[in-house]
Parts: sequence; structure tokens; C-alpha cells
Amino acid sequence: GPLVVLLDDAHLLDQPSARALAFAARRLGADPVLVVAAVRSGEGGPLAEAGLPELAVTGLDAAAVGSLMATLGLPATAALPPMNVPLPTPT
Repeated sequence: GPLVVLLDDAHLLDQPSARALAFAARRLGADPVLVVAAVRSGEGGPLAEAGLPELAVTGLDAAAVGSLMATLGLPATAALPPMNVPLPTPT
């Protein structure tokens, strides 16, 4: 069946890993495989030189977040955890 490969922080890849991923991604065009590599804006990195298709994704504004939450059946006032607070270490 279909397969999705997700890679976060791809701008941190070393050259050999980026080349291997790009090689595989170029050859999987006819197969039901989707490769998604997230790269921080302005970082470039070794995958940027691979010539693969790119899709720039931006953040959501407050109205879009409210709409998404309503679509998911969540109240617009639902509390979301802060993004920069470290999680407690399990004991």
C-alpha cells in the first residue's frame, strides 16, 4: 500500500544522508510513496540542492486556527500547551 516518509529538520542532514534520500525520492515517482522533508525557512541545507519539488508552508493566523478547531469540534478557547516549555523528565 501507500507509504509516507516524514523527515523533520532536514536542513540538519549530513551530505551522504541527504544524497541518499534525494536519490530514493527521485526514483519513487511512479510508486505510491510520499516523501515529506521539513526544512526551516532560509536554512537551505543539502536537500535544497537536490532539485526536488518544494512546497512552502506558512503558519496559521488566529482566524485559521479557530476555523480548524471548529472543524475538529474543539472549542475555540481550548488551551494549547506552550511550545517552549520543556516536558518533565520521567522518573
